[in-house]
Amino acid sequence: QKVQIEPKYLLVPEDLETTGLTIRNSQYLPGSANNDINPFYQKFDVVVVPTWTDATDWALVADPVRWPMIYLIFPRGNRRGLSG
Repeated sequence: QKVQIEPKYLLVPEDLETTGLTIRNSQYLPGSANNDINPFYQKFDVVVVPTWTDATDWALVADPVRWPMIYLIFPRGNRRGLSG
C-alpha cells in the first residue's frame, strides 16, 4: 500500500550532509549519465544530526504541520537494526 506522505526533512549524520544536499539540489538524477529528472529536486530540507555517527543513519520526516503524528514506516518491510 502506498503512503501519500511527502518528506519535509532528510535527517543525516555529518558525513552524509554533502550527499543529502546533492540529492536535493540536483535537477537531474545525481551520478547518472542520462538526463532523467530528479524527483527529489528541492523537495526537502537537509538537517544534520550531530550525534549520528554511522553513515547508514538517515531518516525522512514529514511536515509536522500537515502530519502531527509520528508514523514508523519500514520500506520493503526492512526492520533490520531495530530492537524491541
